[in-house]
Amino acid sequence: MVIATITTITVLIFAVGGGDGFSFGIFKAGVKDQVSEKSRVKQIIAITKQADEEVEAVTKDLDTASKQLVKLNSNYDATREELNAFFDQLDGRRMKSQKRLIELRFKARDLMTPEEWQAVYARAREETSS
Repeated sequence: MVIATITTITVLIFAVGGGDGFSFGIFKAGVKDQVSEKSRVKQIIAITKQADEEVEAVTKDLDTASKQLVKLNSNYDATREELNAFFDQLDGRRMKSQKRLIELRFKARDLMTPEEWQAVYARAREETSS
């Protein structure tokens, strides 16, 4: 469920349609093609790199959390409080990452015109639908 949440966040932030096959690479390529001002291209790509790094960190964190959950859950004597604390901490990390990804999405968007944004995502839709 936690992995699905992170996947959904990523799709909602940067993906198009269902997100099938979408990658930050497709977004970057679209930005390079559609945004004419090189200084903005560099800024947008830097933001995209930060988002990609955030998703990688979340994925790593989820892997660690999954292992911790198996250990905690396998303990017959684990208390409800311990499990609640584990999930509360996990939710806190998820919310922090979600806020960060949303912040980055709007930073990238604010550097683009509506026409550039639509053109980047039109290209991404084409590339992910084939």
